[in-house]
Amino acid sequence: MSRSAMIVVALSGCAGLAHAGIDAPEVTAQTGPAPTHTLERLIQTAYRNNPTLQQALADVERTRGRRFQSTRYPNPTAGYQASEVGNDGNAGQQGLFLSQEFVTAGKLGLNDQVYGWDVQQALWSWKTQQFRVANSVRLRHVDLLAARRTVQVWQQIESSAQNAHDVAETLLEVGEIPHNQLLQATVELRRAKLNAINSETVLLAAGRRLAAMVGVPDLDVASLAGDLNLEPPQLEFDSALNRLTEASPQLHAARATVARTGWATRRAGVEPIPNLESQLVVQYDDSTTDTIAGVQLGMRLPVFDRNRGNIRATHGERIRASFEIRRLELALRDRLAVAFQNYTAAARSAHAFRDSLLPLTRENLELTLDGFRIGESSYLQLLTAQHTWFDTVLDDVEARRRLWQSVISIQGLLVADGLAAPGASADPVSRSGDERPLHPGDDPLIEPMILP
Repeated sequence: MSRSAMIVVALSGCAGLAHAGIDAPEVTAQTGPAPTHTLERLIQTAYRNNPTLQQALADVERTRGRRFQSTRYPNPTAGYQASEVGNDGNAGQQGLFLSQEFVTAGKLGLNDQVYGWDVQQALWSWKTQQFRVANSVRLRHVDLLAARRTVQVWQQIESSAQNAHDVAETLLEVGEIPHNQLLQATVELRRAKLNAINSETVLLAAGRRLAAMVGVPDLDVASLAGDLNLEPPQLEFDSALNRLTEASPQLHAARATVARTGWATRRAGVEPIPNLESQLVVQYDDSTTDTIAGVQLGMRLPVFDRNRGNIRATHGERIRASFEIRRLELALRDRLAVAFQNYTAAARSAHAFRDSLLPLTRENLELTLDGFRIGESSYLQLLTAQHTWFDTVLDDVEARRRLWQSVISIQGLLVADGLAAPGASADPVSRSGDERPLHPGDDPLIEPMILP
């Protein structure tokens, strides 16, 4: 084979880069096992396995127990009573007594209201944790898809760099390029190999993090379905803000806190009203052989303690809780503004890559390759065009990843971190009067999301 023919054969590897239809990494995706895991299936699995949801459910049961206990009537007291024992050598009066405290001013009903709103806060905490777990699974799913595509791209870059290195060796042999250009091709090849290995490490970590969030350490991420190229829904700030203010679990919890402090203020106001203490005594009088009975009624007089300090404290808590709603509304608006900034920038970048940057860099690579064949472009120009093309493909993957993360954050009501312990002020769905057992799969508030 002539040297010119060897050059053409070696160049065919680079030509394949421009003519293999590499518009995006998935076009040259490696064939693997058919997908067996879907995103929604992973979320349901996380609902069953994530310990933070069980912790949040335990908090609900704890507050329900406290609510139940707060409405129980005081237990009566029964006992033995003797008096005038030994008087004139007689056994005196021997008998039994029964005492009971009667709760007044509707205190038990007010307790039920106060602790009932504690239950609502715990329910909203549980719902918040569901959002956190679901959003975290979605975010890590996107990270996995991006890492998977990045591995594919770097494998292509490594293959292309190997072809370019082979071309450089051939051109050096025929005296078409100096030795330093072969060294440049060698550097590019070794960098591509290193980055390909590192991208596989990132993919491995992404799979492990997703498995940890789902709660299945041996999760088969290789068969996980998903496509980062799906177009996400177009979002508008005003509609997203309206949904956030209506459905935010933090705001629901804050409103429940206001209601609770209102009932707590009323409960503190009736605390000075004394309960009625009663006692019934039945005795046998040994000296007269008569059976006698006695009744005693009494109450504590609110002379020194009228509970004014607690009334003042609950009033202050109510004022603070009222302003907390406004603070949260402004804080959520502020966070949504940042999230929409990220969404808008990522959407603009993703569209720019697909509509102009990717086609332009690919066309530049093809023209440079054609020019190199006829001697109008240098070998370094070809390497530069190839490098620019792959950089653009990688940037496109990152832009798509950031776009989907922004969409998930906005549609997921700006909550994440599904392995964080549920906070004391967290927030699930309000079910007034509903005392049925809850399960992590119950999900009446989280709306379906169009996801990759």
